[in-house]
Amino acid sequence: MSATVYALYRYTFPDGHAKEWALGERADGTLEVRWGHAGRLVQREQYPAARRTDLAHRVAAKLRKGYVAAGPVHIDAAGRPMAVVGTPPRPPVANPRAPVPRIDLSALDTG
Repeated sequence: MSATVYALYRYTFPDGHAKEWALGERADGTLEVRWGHAGRLVQREQYPAARRTDLAHRVAAKLRKGYVAAGPVHIDAAGRPMAVVGTPPRPPVANPRAPVPRIDLSALDTG
């Protein structure tokens, strides 16, 4: 498991599946972004510390798109995020096979 603590962000699609994006600062001062399907952040890219502002803008853009902060995590070698000891547990990822309730829009007045 990595000693790096990442800020994890999750986007949940209407059908229940989710993707995650994480940003962490490594011990050498470089920044690392990890992303992938929920629970499998296997894709990664490193940035020099000078790109901190650019990545802060990217976090803001993710939040505008509907990502929500899921809390601080460590990410193991297989890309699995694990809650940092002493923080509340992450909310569970929705079951992608769960049926999506249908909404009857026929009663709406479209005026």
